[in-house]
Amino acid sequence: MPSRREYLVVAGSLSLGGCLDNGGASTLSGTTTTTAGTATPAATATPAQVGEAVNVNGAEVTLNRVTTQSSFVYQESADTKGVATREGERFLLAEFGISSESRPTVTQFSIVADGETVSEPIRDYRTRQPSGPSFDRSPYDENGGWLLFPVPAELDAESIRIVVGDVGWGLSDAVSTQLRQPLPTFDIVSFEHPETVETDEEFSVSVTAENIGETTGTFRGVLNVAGVEYAVYPYPFELELDPGESATWTREYGPESGLNEAGDTGSLDLRTPVGDRGGEIEVVDKTSTP
Repeated sequence: MPSRREYLVVAGSLSLGGCLDNGGASTLSGTTTTTAGTATPAATATPAQVGEAVNVNGAEVTLNRVTTQSSFVYQESADTKGVATREGERFLLAEFGISSESRPTVTQFSIVADGETVSEPIRDYRTRQPSGPSFDRSPYDENGGWLLFPVPAELDAESIRIVVGDVGWGLSDAVSTQLRQPLPTFDIVSFEHPETVETDEEFSVSVTAENIGETTGTFRGVLNVAGVEYAVYPYPFELELDPGESATWTREYGPESGLNEAGDTGSLDLRTPVGDRGGEIEVVDKTSTP
């Protein structure tokens, strides 16, 4: 049985209304401190560059942007977010623009390495779509949008292209280099929070992660809180880490939080690519001063 953290392909499609949350908690929040430390043959594509349009059966299709990630934050429910990963694979996200009424279908797109297809876009992923400021457009539809490709890590290929039909785009040296690299490896050094706080006491919750691999990468996490504030709220964060480097993300709380009377409790639900953590905080009466 796949874990809650593992990226799942979900059969069918759901409404997109309200799924991409680019306001409130979908933006990265808190503070950080850093411490040093076998494929199917595919048609040959006519190469274009990112930003250029190609003609696909009369449709003008432009590849606007390409990015690679080892994980991404997604909207899990109305009030919570999760972190998606796939073992042995990284994600390539490609954003397209369509300037005609017709458009190629999702099934016409693929990633081709040295003339062989190595990835096709995940089609039924709408309940696990990336959220946040980096993804300000909807998934691919009649107006364009982005497609999500799972790509094997350490892709051994000289030529890597995004193909649609018999045409396509070459990838930049930077993106191609990222696809050839091993996945970054992370560890949670600590997840710190108080178990009890006094009324009106300021406190903080922090996560320290370390890159224990040989590849620079981004550690993505989400702290879902309930009761700590006046509503259930997710706080995504990112830590850019070089090999051997560690960094800490911290969120501060004060008297204005939802924990302000004795007996109040709050729950913490930390989601990361390398495991989930939980915790609780309880408010106790202020200690009397003699």
